[in-house]
Amino acid sequence: MLRLLNSWPAFVTVASVCLLLRLTPPWEINHDVSCFLYAADRVLDGEVLYRDFVDVNLPLVVYASMLPAWLARVAGGGFVLAFDLFVVAIVAASLVLSARVARRGAVGFLAEPAALCVLVFALLVVPGRDFGQREHLMVVLSLPYLVTQVVRLGDSPPDRGSGWLVGAFAAVGFAFKPFFLIVPFCVALGMLLARRRFRPLAWPENLALLGGLTLYVAHFFLVPYRGEFVSTMWQAWRGYGAYEVDIGEIFGHPWSQRALWAGAALSVGAVFIRNARGPLWVLLSAWVGAIIGSLVQAKGWSYQLLPAVLFGWLGLAFVLGLKGWWRGLVAPALLLAVAVPLGQHWLERDPESQALRGSSDYTGIPPALIEVRELGPGDSVVVLDTDMQTFFGWLVENRVQWASRFSCLWPVPGALLDTRLRRELVSAVVDDLQRYRPKLLYVRQSPVSFVPDPSFELVDWLREDLRFRELLSEYVAAESVPGFSVWRKR
Repeated sequence: MLRLLNSWPAFVTVASVCLLLRLTPPWEINHDVSCFLYAADRVLDGEVLYRDFVDVNLPLVVYASMLPAWLARVAGGGFVLAFDLFVVAIVAASLVLSARVARRGAVGFLAEPAALCVLVFALLVVPGRDFGQREHLMVVLSLPYLVTQVVRLGDSPPDRGSGWLVGAFAAVGFAFKPFFLIVPFCVALGMLLARRRFRPLAWPENLALLGGLTLYVAHFFLVPYRGEFVSTMWQAWRGYGAYEVDIGEIFGHPWSQRALWAGAALSVGAVFIRNARGPLWVLLSAWVGAIIGSLVQAKGWSYQLLPAVLFGWLGLAFVLGLKGWWRGLVAPALLLAVAVPLGQHWLERDPESQALRGSSDYTGIPPALIEVRELGPGDSVVVLDTDMQTFFGWLVENRVQWASRFSCLWPVPGALLDTRLRRELVSAVVDDLQRYRPKLLYVRQSPVSFVPDPSFELVDWLREDLRFRELLSEYVAAESVPGFSVWRKR
C-alpha cells in the first residue's frame, strides 16, 4: 500500500483530484475572504481604504486581493475563480521553493511522492471553506521558511539566494496579522533550544523576514489613509477587540480538538521517531505559536485554529518523506484520513447533494435574506448587523453594491460606551444610506450579537438621527424575516 501511495502516478492523481475539487463549480468562498475581495474591487474603482470602505483588518490582505480582482476584470471571468487560481498559484510556488531548499540542503523528504500527496491535500483541501483565509495563506507562505529551519538543523545549510527568497515569502505570510508573529518567535526559540547555542540567528531568511516586516511597517507613514487607519485601529481596540469568547467554549469546537490532536501527534513523533525529530520539533514550535496566537485573539473561530491543524498535516508529510519501518503503519491511516474528507468535500460541491439543502450554490445568501437574489448590477443592499454577512462573494460577482462603508457594524459595542463615538457612528451609517439609497435595507433585531444589553435595538439607535427617519419615508416596510426588520425602496 505504501509503495502504491509513494509513486508519482499516485501524486498526479491526488493533485488532480484536489485541483478539480477546488477549481470546479460551484465555487465556494469564505465570507471574510469575499469581503476582502469586495474591498479590493472598490479600491480598484478609486475608493480609499479605511475612508470609503472601513475594515478592522490590516491592509495587506486587501493589497493581495487586488491582483485576482484585477485579473477577473481583465479576463472577464469570475472573481471567486480568479481568487482560487491565485491561491493555487501561491501554493505551487511555495511547494517548488520548499523542494528547492530541501534539495539544496541534502534533505530529500520533499522528493517523496507520498509526502507531496499529503502536502497538496493539506494545503488545497483541508482548509475547506476557510480556503484563502489569512491563516491559510500564512501557512502556505511560511512552509519554505519552516523547511529552511529543518535544513538548518542538518549539516548542509541552504544557499543564501534561497534564504532571501524564503524570508520574503515568510514576511508576507506573517504580516497578514500581528498575532502571526508569535509563530516565527516560537520557531526561533525552538531553534535555539535544538541547537543549544544561544547565538543570534542572523541567517538570510531571518534577515529578509525582518526587513520585509520593517518595510511593511514603514509603508504606513506613506499611505494616503494614515489618519483613517489609526482611527479605525483605535475603534477596533475599543470595540471589536472586546468580542471575546470563554476559553472553554473555544476548545469545545471540533476544529479546536483537531488542533490539539495535531499538537499531540507532533509531540509523540518528536519523541519516538528518531530521524524525524528535527522536522517535527520545528513544526511543534510553530504549532505552539499558532495555538498561542489563537488564544490571544480569543474568538475560537475555525480559521484561527487552522494553522495548528495544518502544522500537524505538515508533520505527517515530513514523516512520510523519511525512511523508517513506521511508514507502513502511517500509510493506511493516511489513505483513510484522505478518502473521508475527499468524499465529503465532493458531495458538498455537488449541487444535487442533500448535504447542502438550500445552499448548494454557495452564494452565501441565507434563506432569511433570499430577496437579495432579486438584485442586479447597479443595485445596492445593506444589512445593518454586528455580524458580517456571508454573501460578499455574490455581491462582487453580480456587481451589486454594499450600501455602507462598514463590512458590518463592528464599532457598535465600543461606540455604545462613548457618547461622541455613538453620534459619529450613527451619522456615518446614515450618510452611507443617503449616498447609496439601497434597494433593500435589513436591520438586525434584538438581541444584537456582542452587545451586552439584550433589549438594545439597532433601529431605535438609528432613529436618533432625524435623517434616518426622513430616509425611511422613501421605503416601504416589508414583511419581517426571522431576526431582521426589512424595508424596500419605493
